[in-house]
Amino acid sequence: MFPTTHWTAIQQAGESDPAALERFATTYRTPVLAYVRAYGFGEAEAEDLCQDVFVRILRGDVLAKADPRRGRFRQLLSVISRRVVFDRLKKGGGRADKALGELEPEAPADVEFDRLFAHALLEQALVRLRSVAPGHYETLRERLEGGSPERRRLWKARRRLAELLRFEVARVCASPQECEDELRHLAPWLTAQ
Repeated sequence: MFPTTHWTAIQQAGESDPAALERFATTYRTPVLAYVRAYGFGEAEAEDLCQDVFVRILRGDVLAKADPRRGRFRQLLSVISRRVVFDRLKKGGGRADKALGELEPEAPADVEFDRLFAHALLEQALVRLRSVAPGHYETLRERLEGGSPERRRLWKARRRLAELLRFEVARVCASPQECEDELRHLAPWLTAQ
């Protein structure tokens, strides 16, 4: 389950390995974009800001310098995303109700970023569920749309989704213990679904 650890992939991306850069961008693009959009930027401007985050990471050699002993990589990504948003808000942009004063560029990692990351992982698990177990996916979709599928089918679909979610979390972890820690950390946003 951990053939190429997340940190190995980050280091490979830091060495400009194209496949590793693609995996890195695929893993983190959705939560970064959602975080930026939460500050009221339109679609095009949010895309630009999302790209600015990745450019800062690559230009600043952040991936090559990333160190797992300093905590989750997501924390670093959160800080960089917040700084990019802060810089743009200083120049003008975003929604007026998201005041510049609410955003501290030097604050520690953002809980909102963790929530968005958890939701991105859940979305990836749902996409995977749809492709590997379409019947389970349809059962969950039916339930979410207010239907009441047979309990056993629903239980199996939820169990399969939980397995796929664990797989998605494992993809960003270096060890089984780190995966368990990450699942506990993200649980408040994953169980609310």
